[in-house]
Amino acid sequence: MRQAGLRPDRGAIGAVQHRHRRGGRTLIARLILLVGLLTGLAAEAQSPLVSDISSRRIGIDSSFTGTELLLFGSLSQPGDVVIVIKGPPQSLTVRRKERIAGVWVNADAVTYRNVPGFYAVVSNRPLTEIASERVLRRHGIGIENIRVESIEGGATEAGFDAAVKRLRQQNNLFHQDTSGVTILFDRLYRSTIAFPANVPVGSYTTEVYLFQDGSVVSAQTSPILIDKSGIERALFSFAHQWPLFYGLFAVVIAAFAGWGAAQIFRKS
Repeated sequence: MRQAGLRPDRGAIGAVQHRHRRGGRTLIARLILLVGLLTGLAAEAQSPLVSDISSRRIGIDSSFTGTELLLFGSLSQPGDVVIVIKGPPQSLTVRRKERIAGVWVNADAVTYRNVPGFYAVVSNRPLTEIASERVLRRHGIGIENIRVESIEGGATEAGFDAAVKRLRQQNNLFHQDTSGVTILFDRLYRSTIAFPANVPVGSYTTEVYLFQDGSVVSAQTSPILIDKSGIERALFSFAHQWPLFYGLFAVVIAAFAGWGAAQIFRKS
């Protein structure tokens, strides 16, 4: 007498095989991710320069009187560190005054575009001792190497170009410090960048260079955002997105304030 044997459930076997295949693919994906992570960490450890910033966003409100950012990092080999912070691009008109009939009047004028609203460069020693003028000019390092371009195009008088940078320096918007970077044990560096109260809002770029024997051996770039905050941000956004309504709102507020002041003085 033959006994009926138990037949395996093909659906259950297929589900088990599918789970094994899926588990194998998941394991392979995790191994690939782990290998990529370890490779990235090894590459970062071998990088000659690692840098960071204390904050990547600065909020400006009515009580803003300026602030400072801390930049720091490590070096895998000794060298000179140069830090450049610049932005946002703006247009600027420079006018030359002439005395005519005993009265000073505006004569020639040149309008420049893409002039940095703020520019700061700090280093651990004088730039001329770190690299040649040609290298500094190629990377735009140093106030004298900032590239300014007139809207009309073509060459302009050197006096106008120098006036652009002089006006920015007078407003504390262009800054250069050849002892602003401190290097400890040839492996760690730190620097503090001061932003004045009149710093313009917008996107900024931080560039950190590592020099050796007059050449750039490593560089890192990081973004910084300076923006309005609080009620100032709301008014700023409203004025730029809805300029017509903002103008009407300002006129209504001014008229109401004038009427209120007139009523107060009339009663008194």
